[in-house]
Amino acid sequence: MPWKKRFYNQELEFPIEVHVDGDELSSANTQGEGGYQSLIKDMQNRVDDEDGIELDADDIERILRYAYCYGNGGWEGQLSAIFPSDVWDFSEYHYCEAN
Repeated sequence: MPWKKRFYNQELEFPIEVHVDGDELSSANTQGEGGYQSLIKDMQNRVDDEDGIELDADDIERILRYAYCYGNGGWEGQLSAIFPSDVWDFSEYHYCEAN
């Protein structure tokens, strides 16, 4: 998982509970079989009735990877509309692996 070493030095407890924009999540495009679509479908299945979702480190890494590491596609904008600032706070610990 592409986390910088200092991520593991933090006293972080997972899972964390975040609230999502339920309308954005439910309307996100899941057409196709790609990893982004899989991520969105997974999140849609896990969100509760109050738009809350528990995320572990792997979930957050996936969100950041699709937002920052795969170039164009509009994923960053879509994901930032769905997920709150709590998720983006972890971006300082994340890096994109070279292809």
